[in-house]
Amino acid sequence: MQRMTVGGVLSAILACSAFAVSQSGCGAPRARLDPTGVSVIRTYELASTVINPSPAWNPQSYMIAVRSLGGFGLLQEGQGHQEYFESRENRPTFFPTWINREQFIFGPRHNVASLADGRVVAATDGLTIVTVFDTGLKSTIESAAFSSTGYHPRAGGNLIYAQVEDKMIVLDSTGRNSDAGEGFYPEPQNNGPGVCWQETPIFEPDRWTGKPPRGRLIIRWSPGQITEVPGGCEARWTPDGGVVCTVLRGDPGVEQWWLAGTDVMYIAPRGSVPRLIAKDARSPDVHPHEPVVAVGDSVNGVRLVSLSDPQAPERFLTAVGGEPQWSYDGLRLLVVTVRGGEQPAMITVYVLKAAPQVH
Repeated sequence: MQRMTVGGVLSAILACSAFAVSQSGCGAPRARLDPTGVSVIRTYELASTVINPSPAWNPQSYMIAVRSLGGFGLLQEGQGHQEYFESRENRPTFFPTWINREQFIFGPRHNVASLADGRVVAATDGLTIVTVFDTGLKSTIESAAFSSTGYHPRAGGNLIYAQVEDKMIVLDSTGRNSDAGEGFYPEPQNNGPGVCWQETPIFEPDRWTGKPPRGRLIIRWSPGQITEVPGGCEARWTPDGGVVCTVLRGDPGVEQWWLAGTDVMYIAPRGSVPRLIAKDARSPDVHPHEPVVAVGDSVNGVRLVSLSDPQAPERFLTAVGGEPQWSYDGLRLLVVTVRGGEQPAMITVYVLKAAPQVH
């Protein structure tokens, strides 16, 4: 397998969003969106072939990359067709992450592998990069090795962060990597210098730290400026440079890490005290333009909550599904519904219309 570099500089997902406009002054402020002002125009379902499809929106279009049996799929929202491709060398496709409009990257299923003699070593599948040539009717792809090691890749700015056992690595556009220190599941800021990571793995057995399993979420706003959130995980950066995250109330469960109870917190830019924005919730995703967060409910379903107004009412969007994810323009919200047993999950996309508050 040949090695491929990321074409050009990794693109930023958003330019000057409406949320950022009101913060940075690059345009006239406008009324903020109330979660109850969101209505559903229509919905449609996309069938997957696996229990955990890990869908990922393209950062500039309505294409969705998903895991599939033996490879990955490309789902074209609004165009009604789905395409499936075998992963080169039969590498399993996990945690697909778009790094620009044409390319996404994925890694192995597990961080580590257990050998016959009992030793645990870093997974050797590494990271694979896929380039998509989309004509609007049919896609062709090229795939190649990007890095010989790495797990759970996340893109931010012109860098890719990944996991290798209990270490974080940073990869440049050529695939060269450098050590980013101890920690788990790094989440880089797309339009700034920040990065979040977990002190303990939470989602997998802790073979390394010996620390209390809840650990802490570390938010590094810039070199030397740190905020710690006990029990924090699933960090997501807001367009204005804050962070939303899930916070565990107790130690993570063995099979289902969230069983001790979870809430979603917001930490304003540069380290204010965490503020509760959604009780009994997890898996937050921030609207790209507005101070609205989609969260998974503790029982099931998805609701919308306000980031800017603690008194704003919530909007229950659906009573089924979870893992919400906004499209690049915030006009669609993707939700994954696990149907139980060995049945493949269903991906539902809600096409939304939003009316801002009247002041």
